Amino acid sequence: MKKLLVIASLVVGSALLLSCGTQKKLAQVKADNMVELNIPLSGPEYLSDETFYRAVQSGVSPNSSMAKKIALQNARQELAAAVKADLALVIENYGKGQDVGNNQEYEAQYQELAYSVVDQQLTGAVLMDEKLFKQENNSYKYYVCIQMNKADLAKKIENKISQDEKLQLEFDLDRFRKVYNEQMQNFKNSK
Repeated sequence: MKKLLVIASLVVGSALLLSCGTQKKLAQVKADNMVELNIPLSGPEYLSDETFYRAVQSGVSPNSSMAKKIALQNARQELAAAVKADLALVIENYGKGQDVGNNQEYEAQYQELAYSVVDQQLTGAVLMDEKLFKQENNSYKYYVCIQMNKADLAKKIENKISQDEKLQLEFDLDRFRKVYNEQMQNFKNSK
């Protein structure tokens, strides 16, 4: 009976040891079977910096040219959102420093003009890089990176505001440049 008890405990102990070892092996196998995916156009050179706004997007379609159009449209939307967010801060900070009758009215007008310039500039955003992939289902996945020069954008905004007679009277070009450059510097320092 004692022998039977010893044999039974050895079998149970062995089973426990083997099952613990098996779990570790399974966990290692799962970890070893992972595949790292390389995301196209994802390096630091594709990020916005103090000189350029950049956006990377993709598009999928059975037609390669349509996939590119979708990717470009997505990238323009992303770029517009980033630019408009920065401009909203610039205009708000600029408005705080101005002593004019109704700041909110002028800020809204500055913002409206600035956004119209952004919309015009988006059509001229430069294609920085692109990659095309054919997927297993025979559709195409197109990646694009577009960029817009921040200094050129500021210059065009300044020109547009200076063409508006009402805003031109209240517009302090040097102050606007200072606030704009501070915002771009903050962008650089946040990286």
